[in-house]
Amino acid sequence: MHSISRTHFMFCILKFKNSIELVFVHPKSRHTWRPLFAPNPSAPKMAPKKTSSPLKSAGGAVVAPKGESKAEPKAAPKAEPKAAPKAEPKAEPKPKAEPKASAPEAEEKEAPKEVPPEWPKKIDFKELANEVALAGKWDKTALVVCNGHAKEADTFFNYSGFGQIDAKWVLGETTIKKTMSVEEMQEELRRRVVGALKHGLPMHVAMANTAVAFKEKFCSEGKLPPVFFKLKDFKGDPEKSEEEHPYRKMVTEEDLKDWPGAFPGRMKEGYYLVVTTDFDLKSAKEFLSDALPFLDDMAIIEIDPNSFG
Repeated sequence: MHSISRTHFMFCILKFKNSIELVFVHPKSRHTWRPLFAPNPSAPKMAPKKTSSPLKSAGGAVVAPKGESKAEPKAAPKAEPKAAPKAEPKAEPKPKAEPKASAPEAEEKEAPKEVPPEWPKKIDFKELANEVALAGKWDKTALVVCNGHAKEADTFFNYSGFGQIDAKWVLGETTIKKTMSVEEMQEELRRRVVGALKHGLPMHVAMANTAVAFKEKFCSEGKLPPVFFKLKDFKGDPEKSEEEHPYRKMVTEEDLKDWPGAFPGRMKEGYYLVVTTDFDLKSAKEFLSDALPFLDDMAIIEIDPNSFG
């Protein structure tokens, strides 16, 4: 209560819950007058101010006393409404898996089999090396028809490191000079062929412009067998043992002593046979059919004479 002295009376301001009253008091008689401001019954009542308890928070939760901390309980996560499951599209029936092919069958499907070239064929001289090697790949003896240019072809094979059998030399040493007998020549020819087998070198028989009778005179079993001129049969059946291969009949015990590699007597990779003639194709078929064994089985490669310039 506040009091203020003014003239001969006092007035007091009283503050009630819902109103404020001003009361005048005489200093001597202590008489009072009615309130200047009476509470208005129609006025809206003021909501009493709530005092917060030291033990409760505004939300009603218990508050820990000072000095103590208490974690407020976490609100439980609201459960999200479950989405209705989507209808999955109906799976089409899978085709039945075909049985897997075996390894050999799979290779045949992936890589088609190679087809051997067709012979006879006419080539440019610069293609000679590749063509005779291709014939050897297919286990064919190459007969190179040089059309008058055998000298160029023979020189090429000689400088390429081929093993050499010169038909003119064979004829000259046994018939003209007679420095060697036929048997001695057969042994010399065997030795040269075995040297090519031992080191994996291709063999070259240069007929030049002759038709030396290898078939009747110089071929013999154990020395220079006729099958020497048929490459596939000369190598032998790979399913059989090496001792049964025809070329092994040419190999002696002495040859095995210095045979390189882990398998003495085995033909080295890289061996094949080339026969050259100076004749044209017509003359080669006419004169060489009696001179050379298995002529019809050879891969005939004719050199175009225009390719020599």
